[in-house]
Amino acid sequence: MRPSTRRIAAALAGLIALAGAAALVFGVFSPTPYERLAAELDPRFPGRGIDPETNEARDEAMTYAAIAYAAAKAGDLDLARAAADWLVENAHAGPSGYGWGLSFAWDAFGDGSVNPADTIYGITVAFAAQGLLEAHSATGEAAYAEAAVRALESYRDNASRLEPGGRVFLYSDQPADGAYNVYNIGAYLAGQYRRAGALPGASGLTATAAEALASTLAHARRAPDGALSWPYSDFDESKPNDATHAAFFLYGLSAGGAPREAIAAASRHLDAFLEDGQIMKFPPGFESGPASERTAGDAWDLGAMMFALCHAGERQRALDLWSRHRPLVWAAPLDERPRAQVLMAFAECGLS
Repeated sequence: MRPSTRRIAAALAGLIALAGAAALVFGVFSPTPYERLAAELDPRFPGRGIDPETNEARDEAMTYAAIAYAAAKAGDLDLARAAADWLVENAHAGPSGYGWGLSFAWDAFGDGSVNPADTIYGITVAFAAQGLLEAHSATGEAAYAEAAVRALESYRDNASRLEPGGRVFLYSDQPADGAYNVYNIGAYLAGQYRRAGALPGASGLTATAAEALASTLAHARRAPDGALSWPYSDFDESKPNDATHAAFFLYGLSAGGAPREAIAAASRHLDAFLEDGQIMKFPPGFESGPASERTAGDAWDLGAMMFALCHAGERQRALDLWSRHRPLVWAAPLDERPRAQVLMAFAECGLS
């Protein structure tokens, strides 16, 4: 081999080696989807952000709860503790019980009954219990489990009622909201009562989980293809759930120990939100007109669907959604609650 040829060969070998080393370094140090999204959080106040309802920077319990769950699941224990500690320190305790809600007054149903800022909401209790129980599992911190159990017992005793066929959980602890059955509340709570019921000293919560699950299944609607769905509430039985809340049912059935057939049927319903390669906010029929005139789904919908599918054992289906729809997450900055929901999905699906 001539000297010039040897020099060229050596240079090529060096470039190949550098390229290999760069690929190895990139593979080792490139952030996971979870790490990339979690880097946007304030480590001291991870649930703080601009709330779309008020356009102000606020601390929302539902966001802290989702981050506590995601971080604990991902092994990000400092972040999990920061979020879970905030929940323990900022729970409402009053005459109507112990738990969490929103940071502002709100008319939930547009019926003129404005809930005060210290209102306790069922879905927030469900998310908070979920995050605290996962944080307890990851850290062993007893205060997290104690707060979750206290809130679940309080909500059962102050904002639910037994009816033929199961237990109905009210939308909030406010009397005016008790007029309506918002079905996703009981579905999501079922899983939290079931998990908390396995803890020492939490007797009775397993039975409560079964009551919530029975009520949820009693109100299901079965489509011709066997898929199970629910209206949003009995306030307007014609209004369906959006993609996020439809996913709440799948997660609730899975976490609540529903029969496999029911879980599979609720999972099948999520296909109704996929149209021409796009996630839609509502299933066909609720909004008129072609897909171009209908409301597209967003990162919150994607995160909720991925999370529920992975929890129900359908990880590949969730990863397929992620592969097709990841621009929903990366194309524009996310509000705090959608970001937290996507973090839950990443952690649940092993993208952390």
